[in-house]
Amino acid sequence: MKISKLILAPILAMGLMLSSCEKEETVSSNVAPVKQMSASAYESCETQCILTGSGDYYYKTGSLSGFIGKNTKGISYKVYNTETNFVVELSYNRLPLTSKSSSTIKVTVNGASQTNTMVNGGSATYTFALASGWKGCDETAWSIAETTWDGATAMSGSGTYNLIGICKTCNLVGNTFAGEVVTCGENREVVYTLSSEDGMSSFEMAGGLIQCVGTPVVTVTGGSSIVSELVKDGKSGNYKISVAGSLESCSTVKVRVNWSSDGKGTAITGGWHVGDLEVGALQCR
Repeated sequence: MKISKLILAPILAMGLMLSSCEKEETVSSNVAPVKQMSASAYESCETQCILTGSGDYYYKTGSLSGFIGKNTKGISYKVYNTETNFVVELSYNRLPLTSKSSSTIKVTVNGASQTNTMVNGGSATYTFALASGWKGCDETAWSIAETTWDGATAMSGSGTYNLIGICKTCNLVGNTFAGEVVTCGENREVVYTLSSEDGMSSFEMAGGLIQCVGTPVVTVTGGSSIVSELVKDGKSGNYKISVAGSLESCSTVKVRVNWSSDGKGTAITGGWHVGDLEVGALQCR
């Protein structure tokens, strides 16, 4: 009996060890994949801008991670916009580093998708054209999704990026207002130009025309929320004109007025003004 106990003891010990190993393997293989996304904050779309041609862009970076059995895997990403494109740069890594496995990664930006197969240790760049007329601070939604054979350990993540606008190089200084005569005679044309370096949340340009035959034609180029008004001054043939709206920074609005006249006299307009900015009567000589 003593001999039997001595023989059984190591057998039982081995059985316990095997049972313990099998239990540990089962737990490890059932660990849920870890999905994590982080991003370094860029400053602000309101304070940063892209200098055209400089190649200097503003990145948000982060990473996703997961498991393949006991081994970890990860995707590092960098997102940014250029003057014309939104760019997502990815790198893919998994352990062991010697593994020759690959993974299919899909990137979606504002509903448009691109897919690449990435090998372990590899990288890929996804480029999406920006929408026509895009502006700084427009919000761009992006997502990254890995495709695996069973989907159980697929990494994924998403985020938003407020586009960095293009730096404006402005040759304007302050606010300026000018008027010029384009044509005289019976068919007359004048142009008034208002320019602003910092922009104007609202403006009103007002003035008059002399000796009109028929109704003047007012054409406004530039500016926003433009409203124009013509008022005839009794039976004299003179008109009062006002043009109101707003101006963005480093921009110009031109008001072109065409009208017919009997051609008498040298003065063809009255004085025009925008706030404290004034242009005296324009004349034909």
